[in-house]
Amino acid sequence: MKTILFTWLLLLPVQMYALELDKNSLQMETSIPKVETNSLSESSVQEMNYQEIAFSQQQEIQKLQNALAQKNNEINSQDLNQLTFQSATLLFFIGMLLFAFLYIRTQVSFSTKESINFEPYHYSGK
Repeated sequence: MKTILFTWLLLLPVQMYALELDKNSLQMETSIPKVETNSLSESSVQEMNYQEIAFSQQQEIQKLQNALAQKNNEINSQDLNQLTFQSATLLFFIGMLLFAFLYIRTQVSFSTKESINFEPYHYSGK
């Protein structure tokens, strides 16, 4: 009986070490699927994050396109207003020139009856 007890006590640390190794290996085996499932869940979370980012970027792009279209419309309307004012100013200027010409024409009478005679200048020589 003493020999059995002695052998058991002698081999007890080896058995405990073996049990720890078995526990660690079981934990590793159980943790490997967890890591795989964690990586799978992380990849699905990353895919969801990528989808959310892509969706938010599409919304921002749409907002920017709408803002750009609105600015283009504003610029086009400003150009149209500027063209209207320029053409109105040109017409006013041409009209004023025409009225000025007609007014001067009525006020100053140019008669064709008068003729200008050019007589040579006589030098008396002194």
